[in-house]
Amino acid sequence: MLFVGSYSIWLANKVLSKPGISGGARILILKRHAASISIFLIANIYPCTYAVYDCFNIPLDNLTAPWW
Repeated sequence: MLFVGSYSIWLANKVLSKPGISGGARILILKRHAASISIFLIANIYPCTYAVYDCFNIPLDNLTAPWW
């Protein structure tokens, strides 16, 4: 997801750099796009982690046990 988010920001920058849009508007759109991707990634950390633990049958009970 991180790779796709980075690619999306790069592609948005490439598309928005064409003539017809002002520099201020381009920066504003890119900032909002980067912020929405960052929020999406942060919000999906837990579901993705849970899916990995579920796919590999790792019990979540052992995560709260002490490491020693």
